[in-house]
Amino acid sequence: RALLRVIWRRLPVIILILAIGMASSVWFALSRPKLFEATAVIQIEAPEVAEQLAGQAMMVNSNSHLDLIQQKLMSRDNMVAVIDRFGLFPGDMPWTEKVFLLRESITIIELVDPTQSWRPDVQPSGLVITVRLDDAQLAADVANDFLNSILTEAQARSEGRAARTLAFFVSEEA
Repeated sequence: RALLRVIWRRLPVIILILAIGMASSVWFALSRPKLFEATAVIQIEAPEVAEQLAGQAMMVNSNSHLDLIQQKLMSRDNMVAVIDRFGLFPGDMPWTEKVFLLRESITIIELVDPTQSWRPDVQPSGLVITVRLDDAQLAADVANDFLNSILTEAQARSEGRAARTLAFFVSEEA
């Protein structure tokens, strides 16, 4: 009963604080720049055959291949190409700042089975590419562009590895 009386006496102050707080929260939320997030997901299949060639262990380590592909995608030259291709960050901003902003807006996460994460040789089952930009369509286009770049690079690496393996077997046969 005493608590209700205290609340009743302070009710005008409580209502005033709530009204000012809600109004300032809405104003702050509306004054923030809009930011859209697009996510592209790719599934990674584990290799079916571990390659053993002429006594040399040539295990296909998809982690190292993924790391190399990610490093190539996040390189400055690739970032500049993406910025040019999509017309990102227009204005007189220096290129280093544009590259930094694009790198900050892109996140690439490897999906790993949590029950296997303790193993050093765990193979990721997928990649999640997230892009945050101020335009929804542009964010989706950049995310899809990175996804296509990963697929293209992975295919090129696989074809190169297969060509080298074939050349080895042809030379061994000869």
